Amino acid sequence: MILYFTGSVAQTWNASASWSGNAIPNNTDDAIFNSISPTCSTATNPVCKSLDFTNFNKTATLPTTLQVYGDLTLSSSMSGAITTLNIQTSSNVNTNNKQIISNITFGGDTITQLNINIINPLTLTGNITLPQTPISFTGSYGFNCSSLICAVSALSNSQTLLKPGLTYSVSILNIQSNNINPFIPYPIKSGISGTRATFVLSTTGSQTTVNNVSFVDIDASAGQSICVFNPGPLTNNLNITELAAYKIQSNQFYTN
Repeated sequence: MILYFTGSVAQTWNASASWSGNAIPNNTDDAIFNSISPTCSTATNPVCKSLDFTNFNKTATLPTTLQVYGDLTLSSSMSGAITTLNIQTSSNVNTNNKQIISNITFGGDTITQLNINIINPLTLTGNITLPQTPISFTGSYGFNCSSLICAVSALSNSQTLLKPGLTYSVSILNIQSNNINPFIPYPIKSGISGTRATFVLSTTGSQTTVNNVSFVDIDASAGQSICVFNPGPLTNNLNITELAAYKIQSNQFYTN
C-alpha cells in the first residue's frame, strides 16, 4: 500500500490518522512525504517498505531506529535528523547530498546477499554496521563515516565488495569476531578482479584502534592499497594475508 504522511495527529508518525488510508506503515507499505506533507516531529521505531521524501521541504525528526525494507530517497530541500537507519534488504540509497543520517545498519537476520546502490554521496556523522552476510556496494559514490563495524559470527565467511574506481573512507575499522578464532575471514574486496577500489582508514581521532582485522586481497589481484593516515595504535590482532608485499612509510601503513 502507498501511504502519504498527512501529519493530522500532532505531526507524529505513530498515529494511523497521520497517514492516508488511515494506517501506520509496516514493512509492506511505501511511505511518502511530499510537498504538502507537514513536519514530522516524533516517531517511535518507524517501519516501512520504501521511504520517499522527494519534494518534501520541511523537517523530519526520527530519533529512534527507522527500519526500511526497500529504497530510501531523501530530498535536497528537507531538514531533520535520522538517528539510526536500518536497511533490511537490497536497496537504492539516494541522499540527494543531505547529511542528516547519523548511523546505518545494513541487513536483517534472513538476508543472504545485499546489494546497496549508493546514488549520491553517503556521508554519516556516526557508524556503518555491516551484516554477517555478503554485501556489495554499487552506484556512483562510496561512503564516508566515523566507524565501519563488521559483525562476524562463528560460521561467517562473508565479504564486502567495493565498486572499483570509488573511495570508501572510515576513521575506525572494527571487524568483530568470536574468542575462538579472531581471524574468521571477512574480506573487504574490490568488486571486479584486477581493478581498484580505494579503502582509506583515516585514524585522526583519539580512539584510533584497529581491532581484529582480516584484510584479504583487497582488490582481488593483490595490487590495491589499504591506507592508514596519521595512525593511532594498531593492535597486534592485525592480520594481512594474500598480498604480494607490505610497506611502512613515515606515518602511513599500507599494503600493495
